[in-house]
Amino acid sequence: MGKMPRKYNKVSIPEAPGTAQQRLIGLATRLKRYTEEAEARRINKMFSTKPSKVYFRWQGHKTRTDPPWTETEQYWKLVFIYSFIHSVIYLFTCLLGI
Repeated sequence: MGKMPRKYNKVSIPEAPGTAQQRLIGLATRLKRYTEEAEARRINKMFSTKPSKVYFRWQGHKTRTDPPWTETEQYWKLVFIYSFIHSVIYLFTCLLGI
């Protein structure tokens, strides 16, 4: 086994694990704060140069796929047909004066 650090020599054996655990918790908190600050600085830097990239990452990596070609064609055919029928009906009502 390795030597115990000098700062723990003055601590009794039952207190040593508790003291070491408190120190470990303090170091973990400091590391977490550092990583959060570093991430915030990185995002701020990216936002100042490429804001669209930041918005993209906030929304998640969703991929957009186009609908199947047959469905798209069918949809626009119906739109065209209904608009044509509407135009014909409007033309006849104007001509007939109804």
